[in-house]
Amino acid sequence: MACRFCALNTQLLTFAPVLHIIYGVIDLIGISLCMIVKNEERVLARCLNSALRAVDEIITVDTGSTDKTKEIAARYSDKVFDFEWCDDFSAARNFAFSKAERDYILWLDADDVLLPPDLES
Repeated sequence: MACRFCALNTQLLTFAPVLHIIYGVIDLIGISLCMIVKNEERVLARCLNSALRAVDEIITVDTGSTDKTKEIAARYSDKVFDFEWCDDFSAARNFAFSKAERDYILWLDADDVLLPPDLES
């Protein structure tokens, strides 16, 4: 996805929306959090809670959980998708990225946590 004011392409960022000033136009750049998960009920809520302040949308792609992973993900976003695992991590990642609607994508594993000092940077 490109910025509507320039040729800036979607990139990976670590966190925090930034102001994008082009030709006198201020555009708040948004961040999509994309995750691939499977049976992550023990750690998913902690990860998502830590990222809430840093992202504008959360996309969760589930590859066949048999626990409450999808239920937990649905508490944070209605963008929870199923993806049949095909032994191709890049296919699952690209599927997740295809669902992103913001200018930038943040990629986290379910056991990752963004610490408060990192969010203030």
